[in-house]
Amino acid sequence: MRGIGSLLDNATYVSGDRQLILLTLVSLTATIVLLNRFIWRRAYALASDRYRIEA
Repeated sequence: MRGIGSLLDNATYVSGDRQLILLTLVSLTATIVLLNRFIWRRAYALASDRYRIEA
């Protein structure tokens, strides 16, 4: 299995490595925050400008 979810599952239930659990959660959180800041905010701004409903 591959991916960050698999790594987190393996660190939690198989090895119990607390350092790996912490590093995996930090990297997952950082990825989500960066995606939100740089992609989704700009995409939302573009979509709201393009599809604005004026009454």
